[in-house]
Amino acid sequence: MQITITGPRGGGSTTLALKIAKLIEDEGGGVRFVSASKIAEKSLYDLLRENECNAPNLNKMSVTIIDGVECEDELTVKTRKH
Repeated sequence: MQITITGPRGGGSTTLALKIAKLIEDEGGGVRFVSASKIAEKSLYDLLRENECNAPNLNKMSVTIIDGVECEDELTVKTRKH
């Protein structure tokens, strides 16, 4: 399974990714971060291990959740007007 989080820089997507990762790990699942660079990926793992994924702006964030989409259908959903 893959979760892709998109949004503007500084919009809280990294914090949301860390919260989701923490939830998955707490339930016994495994998490693998993939980012634009290995340095960014390592930073995400480090933040998750330090449990520093608290962010007060999550309660003000509006999130669109797309479920039941196969990888090959992702482009169609991304370009569709919601």
